[in-house]
Amino acid sequence: MSGFPGNNFPGANGGPTPLSSAPMGGGMQDAVSALQGIVRQLSSIYSLLFSMFPATSGTFTFPAASSVTVQNPNVTGSVKIQLLPGNAAAAQLMGSAKCPYVSSILTDVSFVVSTGNGANATGTEQMLYVFL
Repeated sequence: MSGFPGNNFPGANGGPTPLSSAPMGGGMQDAVSALQGIVRQLSSIYSLLFSMFPATSGTFTFPAASSVTVQNPNVTGSVKIQLLPGNAAAAQLMGSAKCPYVSSILTDVSFVVSTGNGANATGTEQMLYVFL
């Protein structure tokens, strides 16, 4: 091993290698902080969209059920509805097999949001929606 007098190089004689002394990825608190940041960003996006399209957006709380009917007289049969999480519980719901989707629309009256796997939500999920 010429070029490294006395075996004085990274990893020699059981010493640390450049990567072994680096800290490993963060813990649970880092993950929680990252998720909270994502929720804040999504809330900011919602606020921007709500200010741009005030008549075509709104909020609802998903009940402890597998579906919810959202009353909105501005809904049409051709509208696309974007669902967004309004709190951490809603973000968790959207990232699970229960991910909510718009299952039906009654023009000029309401639309129904159902869970993806038919299981009940917990009842604390605050959802945001925007008509596109």
